[in-house]
Amino acid sequence: MPAPALDKPAPIFFGTAVIKSQFKQISLSDFRGKYVVFFYYPSIFSCVCSAELLEFSNRIAEFENINCKLVGATFDNKYSVMACTNTPSKQGGLSKINISLISDIDGEITKACGLMQHNIKIPLRGLFINDNNQVLCQVTIGTHHVAESVDETLRFLRAFKYCKEHGPGTTV
Repeated sequence: MPAPALDKPAPIFFGTAVIKSQFKQISLSDFRGKYVVFFYYPSIFSCVCSAELLEFSNRIAEFENINCKLVGATFDNKYSVMACTNTPSKQGGLSKINISLISDIDGEITKACGLMQHNIKIPLRGLFINDNNQVLCQVTIGTHHVAESVDETLRFLRAFKYCKEHGPGTTV
């Protein structure tokens, strides 16, 4: 399945998330009126994925200050996600992360986001920025080995918000 189209409705996600050591059903519709950074990581216990998630979590206030929610999803099952969020970061876990993390064990989110490769069974990494009307503004898809930049994600978010408020073609 190809990557979702920009300036169109964002891929719908829903599933069981781990939020503050609890399982909870969440979906994209829960975040109406907010910008959403949705990122997909192939394996929660990998060093690249853990480092990326911790960096986003440590800077969550910067996202909240610009009306943005962070949501992650992984191909791992919900029990692996829970175990990772309850494992100290010094032992390779995520400790008490501040981001909702969805288990996509059935692969439905992977398919909707165009992240599954035909030749291997591990999804690609993906980062999607949705505006406050749940329209897709930015898609970044990459291999498993390189994490997303929090600074670059914040730059994109601020630019999209500025252009929405001041009109297309304006500079940031």
